[in-house]
Amino acid sequence: MDSLGPYEGPLMTYMALCETTCDQYDPTNATWFKIDEAGKKSDGNWTQYDLYEGKSYSITLPPKIPAGDYLIRHEIIALHAAIALYGAEFYPSCTQVHISGNDSGTFTPTGSIPGIYHDNDPGIEVDLYTNPKAAYSFPGPAIATFQEDGSSNSTSDNSTSSSTSSTSDSSTSPSTSSTPTSPTVPSSSADSSTTSATATPTTGAQASCTANRKRRIMRKSTFLS
Repeated sequence: MDSLGPYEGPLMTYMALCETTCDQYDPTNATWFKIDEAGKKSDGNWTQYDLYEGKSYSITLPPKIPAGDYLIRHEIIALHAAIALYGAEFYPSCTQVHISGNDSGTFTPTGSIPGIYHDNDPGIEVDLYTNPKAAYSFPGPAIATFQEDGSSNSTSDNSTSSSTSSTSDSSTSPSTSSTPTSPTVPSSSADSSTTSATATPTTGAQASCTANRKRRIMRKSTFLS
Protein backbone atom coordinates (compact mmCIF):
# COMPACT_ATOMS: atom_id res chain seq x y z
CA MET A 1 0.00 0.00 0.00
CA ASP A 2 1.75 3.14 -1.22
CA SER A 3 -0.64 5.85 -0.03
CA LEU A 4 -3.76 6.37 1.99
CA GLY A 5 -7.02 5.64 0.24
CA PRO A 6 -10.60 4.66 1.09
CA TYR A 7 -9.55 1.52 2.95
CA GLU A 8 -8.27 2.75 6.30
CA GLY A 9 -10.28 2.19 9.42
CA PRO A 10 -11.48 -0.50 11.81
CA LEU A 11 -13.65 -3.55 11.38
CA MET A 12 -15.85 -4.10 14.43
CA THR A 13 -18.48 -6.71 15.24
CA TYR A 14 -21.26 -6.59 17.82
CA MET A 15 -24.01 -8.92 18.97
CA ALA A 16 -27.37 -8.24 20.57
CA LEU A 17 -29.97 -10.63 21.96
CA CYS A 18 -33.38 -10.38 20.32
CA GLU A 19 -36.02 -10.50 23.03
CA THR A 20 -38.27 -12.32 20.57
CA THR A 21 -37.40 -13.90 17.26
CA CYS A 22 -35.27 -11.40 15.38
CA ASP A 23 -37.78 -10.99 12.55
CA GLN A 24 -40.30 -9.68 15.12
CA TYR A 25 -37.83 -7.75 17.25
CA ASP A 26 -37.65 -3.96 17.38
CA PRO A 27 -33.90 -3.27 17.65
CA THR A 28 -34.34 0.34 18.77
CA ASN A 29 -33.58 -0.58 22.38
CA ALA A 30 -31.20 -3.45 21.67
CA THR A 31 -28.27 -3.94 24.04
CA TRP A 32 -25.10 -4.49 22.01
CA PHE A 33 -21.81 -6.03 23.09
CA LYS A 34 -18.62 -6.07 21.04
CA ILE A 35 -17.09 -9.44 20.15
CA ASP A 36 -14.32 -8.44 17.74
CA GLU A 37 -12.31 -5.54 16.42
CA ALA A 38 -9.51 -5.31 13.87
CA GLY A 39 -7.40 -2.32 12.88
CA LYS A 40 -3.76 -2.16 11.86
CA LYS A 41 -1.76 -5.31 11.29
CA SER A 42 1.84 -5.89 12.32
CA ASP A 43 3.06 -4.65 8.92
CA GLY A 44 1.33 -1.30 9.49
CA ASN A 45 -1.40 -1.88 6.91
CA TRP A 46 -5.04 -1.92 7.87
CA THR A 47 -7.01 -5.16 7.94
CA GLN A 48 -9.64 -3.30 5.95
CA TYR A 49 -7.16 -3.13 3.07
CA ASP A 50 -7.39 -6.92 2.76
CA LEU A 51 -11.07 -6.50 1.89
CA TYR A 52 -10.12 -3.90 -0.69
CA GLU A 53 -7.92 -6.56 -2.28
CA GLY A 54 -10.79 -9.06 -2.34
CA LYS A 55 -9.71 -11.12 0.66
CA SER A 56 -12.00 -12.16 3.50
CA TYR A 57 -11.82 -11.56 7.22
CA SER A 58 -13.07 -14.13 9.74
CA ILE A 59 -14.29 -13.68 13.27
CA THR A 60 -15.05 -16.23 15.96
CA LEU A 61 -18.10 -16.29 18.16
CA PRO A 62 -17.54 -16.28 21.92
CA PRO A 63 -17.42 -19.85 23.29
CA LYS A 64 -20.17 -19.19 25.84
CA ILE A 65 -23.35 -17.47 24.72
CA PRO A 66 -26.77 -17.90 26.36
CA ALA A 67 -29.25 -19.58 24.04
CA GLY A 68 -31.49 -17.35 21.94
CA ASP A 69 -31.82 -15.41 18.72
CA TYR A 70 -29.15 -12.79 18.11
CA LEU A 71 -28.29 -10.00 15.73
CA ILE A 72 -24.68 -9.85 14.59
CA ARG A 73 -23.77 -6.34 13.47
CA HIS A 74 -20.57 -6.10 11.47
CA GLU A 75 -19.39 -2.64 10.53
CA ILE A 76 -16.61 -1.08 8.54
CA ILE A 77 -15.60 2.50 9.35
CA ALA A 78 -13.70 4.35 6.62
CA LEU A 79 -11.39 7.05 7.99
CA HIS A 80 -9.71 8.51 4.92
CA ALA A 81 -11.68 11.75 5.40
CA ALA A 82 -11.93 11.57 9.19
CA ILE A 83 -9.42 14.36 9.73
CA ALA A 84 -12.53 16.58 9.53
CA LEU A 85 -15.43 16.39 11.96
CA TYR A 86 -18.19 14.14 10.54
CA GLY A 87 -15.73 12.81 7.95
CA ALA A 88 -15.91 9.17 9.04
CA GLU A 89 -18.04 6.84 6.91
CA PHE A 90 -19.99 3.95 8.43
CA TYR A 91 -20.89 0.73 6.60
CA PRO A 92 -22.88 -1.68 8.80
CA SER A 93 -24.63 -4.92 7.93
CA CYS A 94 -26.56 -7.39 10.06
CA THR A 95 -27.04 -11.13 10.17
CA GLN A 96 -29.39 -13.12 12.39
CA VAL A 97 -28.24 -16.26 14.15
CA HIS A 98 -29.89 -18.71 16.49
CA ILE A 99 -27.76 -19.88 19.41
CA SER A 100 -28.52 -23.15 21.15
CA GLY A 101 -26.91 -24.40 24.33
CA ASN A 102 -27.15 -24.25 28.11
CA ASP A 103 -24.85 -21.36 29.06
CA SER A 104 -26.28 -18.74 31.40
CA GLY A 105 -24.80 -15.32 32.10
CA THR A 106 -24.27 -11.82 30.75
CA PHE A 107 -21.80 -9.89 28.63
CA THR A 108 -20.21 -6.62 29.74
CA PRO A 109 -19.70 -3.87 28.80
CA THR A 110 -22.72 -3.15 26.62
CA GLY A 111 -24.08 -0.15 24.78
CA SER A 112 -26.89 1.22 22.65
CA ILE A 113 -26.84 2.23 18.99
CA PRO A 114 -26.96 5.16 18.62
CA GLY A 115 -25.00 6.02 21.72
CA ILE A 116 -21.76 4.03 21.63
CA TYR A 117 -19.98 6.55 19.41
CA HIS A 118 -19.50 10.30 19.52
CA ASP A 119 -18.46 12.64 16.72
CA ASN A 120 -15.13 13.57 18.29
CA ASP A 121 -14.11 10.16 19.65
CA PRO A 122 -10.37 9.64 19.00
CA GLY A 123 -11.12 6.69 16.70
CA ILE A 124 -13.76 8.57 14.68
CA GLU A 125 -12.31 12.06 14.24
CA VAL A 126 -8.70 11.16 13.57
CA ASP A 127 -5.75 12.40 11.50
CA LEU A 128 -4.21 9.44 9.68
CA TYR A 129 -1.86 11.59 7.60
CA THR A 130 0.44 13.47 9.98
CA ASN A 131 1.66 10.29 11.66
CA PRO A 132 0.35 7.26 9.72
CA LYS A 133 2.26 4.85 11.98
CA ALA A 134 0.55 6.06 15.16
CA ALA A 135 -1.43 3.55 17.20
CA TYR A 136 -5.17 3.56 16.61
CA SER A 137 -7.78 3.87 19.38
CA PHE A 138 -10.90 1.82 18.65
CA PRO A 139 -14.18 3.64 19.28
CA GLY A 140 -17.05 2.14 21.21
CA PRO A 141 -16.93 -0.22 24.17
CA ALA A 142 -14.17 -2.75 24.84
CA ILE A 143 -14.56 -6.32 23.66
CA ALA A 144 -17.08 -7.83 26.05
CA THR A 145 -16.34 -10.46 28.66
CA PHE A 146 -18.83 -13.14 29.68
CA GLN A 147 -19.88 -13.41 33.31
CA GLU A 148 -21.48 -16.75 34.13
CA ASP A 149 -24.40 -16.64 36.55
CA GLY A 150 -23.19 -17.37 40.07
CA SER A 151 -19.52 -17.12 39.07
CA SER A 152 -16.84 -14.48 39.55
CA ASN A 153 -14.94 -15.70 36.48
CA SER A 154 -15.31 -14.07 33.10
CA THR A 155 -13.98 -14.76 29.64
CA SER A 156 -13.63 -12.99 26.32
CA ASP A 157 -12.04 -15.94 24.51
CA ASN A 158 -13.57 -16.76 21.16
CA SER A 159 -14.36 -20.15 19.72
CA THR A 160 -13.43 -21.76 16.45
CA SER A 161 -16.71 -20.91 14.77
CA SER A 162 -16.43 -18.13 12.24
CA SER A 163 -18.17 -15.78 9.88
CA THR A 164 -16.58 -13.33 7.48
CA SER A 165 -16.72 -9.58 7.07
CA SER A 166 -18.64 -7.73 4.42
CA THR A 167 -18.02 -4.97 1.93
CA SER A 168 -21.42 -5.52 0.35
CA ASP A 169 -23.92 -2.65 0.66
CA SER A 170 -27.01 -4.61 -0.30
CA SER A 171 -30.01 -3.40 1.69
CA THR A 172 -31.86 -6.63 1.06
CA SER A 173 -29.32 -9.29 1.93
CA PRO A 174 -26.41 -8.00 4.01
CA SER A 175 -23.97 -10.73 4.85
CA THR A 176 -20.83 -11.38 6.77
CA SER A 177 -18.99 -12.46 3.65
CA SER A 178 -16.57 -10.24 1.77
CA THR A 179 -17.87 -11.83 -1.43
CA PRO A 180 -21.24 -10.21 -2.29
CA THR A 181 -22.33 -13.35 -4.17
CA SER A 182 -22.34 -15.37 -0.93
CA PRO A 183 -25.03 -13.69 1.21
CA THR A 184 -25.16 -16.24 4.01
CA VAL A 185 -23.18 -17.10 7.11
CA PRO A 186 -21.93 -20.66 7.35
CA SER A 187 -23.44 -22.68 10.16
CA SER A 188 -21.04 -22.54 13.05
CA SER A 189 -20.37 -24.16 16.39
CA ALA A 190 -19.23 -21.97 19.26
CA ASP A 191 -18.72 -24.83 21.71
CA SER A 192 -19.12 -28.35 20.41
CA SER A 193 -20.56 -29.62 23.71
CA THR A 194 -23.00 -26.86 24.61
CA THR A 195 -23.44 -24.11 22.06
CA SER A 196 -24.10 -23.83 18.34
CA ALA A 197 -25.05 -21.00 16.01
CA THR A 198 -27.07 -21.18 12.81
CA ALA A 199 -27.70 -18.28 10.45
CA THR A 200 -31.31 -17.30 9.77
CA PRO A 201 -32.82 -14.98 7.12
CA THR A 202 -32.44 -11.27 7.81
CA THR A 203 -35.81 -9.53 7.76
CA GLY A 204 -37.48 -7.00 10.05
CA ALA A 205 -34.62 -6.43 12.48
CA GLN A 206 -32.33 -5.68 9.57
CA ALA A 207 -33.52 -2.08 9.80
CA SER A 208 -31.11 -1.43 12.67
CA CYS A 209 -28.23 -1.78 10.24
CA THR A 210 -29.51 -0.59 6.88
CA ALA A 211 -31.59 2.48 7.61
CA ASN A 212 -28.71 4.92 7.60
CA ARG A 213 -25.94 3.35 5.56
CA LYS A 214 -24.29 5.81 3.19
CA ARG A 215 -21.56 5.75 0.59
CA ARG A 216 -20.75 9.44 0.94
CA ILE A 217 -19.13 11.41 3.75
CA MET A 218 -21.73 11.76 6.49
CA ARG A 219 -22.47 15.26 7.74
CA LYS A 220 -24.08 13.76 10.84
CA SER A 221 -24.43 10.06 11.49
CA THR A 222 -27.43 8.72 13.38
CA PHE A 223 -25.09 6.01 14.65
CA LEU A 224 -23.58 8.73 16.83
CA SER A 225 -25.18 10.31 19.85
